Amino acid sequence: MAQSTRTNISQNYLSPLEFRFLIHRLPYTEFFTQSANIPGVSMSPAVMPTPFKEQYFSPDKLDFSDFTVQFRVDENMSNYIEIVNWMKGLAFPDRFSQYANLINSDDGLYSDATLMILTNGKNPNINLILKDIFPINLSDLQMDTKQTDVDYVTCDVTFKINNQELRIAS
Repeated sequence: MAQSTRTNISQNYLSPLEFRFLIHRLPYTEFFTQSANIPGVSMSPAVMPTPFKEQYFSPDKLDFSDFTVQFRVDENMSNYIEIVNWMKGLAFPDRFSQYANLINSDDGLYSDATLMILTNGKNPNINLILKDIFPINLSDLQMDTKQTDVDYVTCDVTFKINNQELRIAS
């Protein structure tokens, strides 16, 4: 029987529990992150119509799904507020200076982020580098006095991605 020539195949499965979210711009959100998705990648073929049948050709662009992070909201709402302020700066709802302040800040309009995928032994394995991301949706915060146990408030933030890259962690 022939031996396989593949030497980098791991015998371990990817654990959905072993990850860290790193983003300099949102330090409070980074610390309280509970879940995150690895965005999907899609592409559509180029289409050339003909009188008989459409002809398909190799795609010319990649589309990345949105990146969503769920986090627990701290009691001072610091992580929620830092995202709201970023979104307000992007959309300048009150005055143009909010947008100008964001452009002129050290952080700028966009941010890079890393989703660090860990091994089952909690060692860095793969880094998903998300380039030029920005928030597009921040979910509601649900308050409820009818709860019998304290289920701390969580929130989802959704980001648009301009590019992503997978790298082996070093």
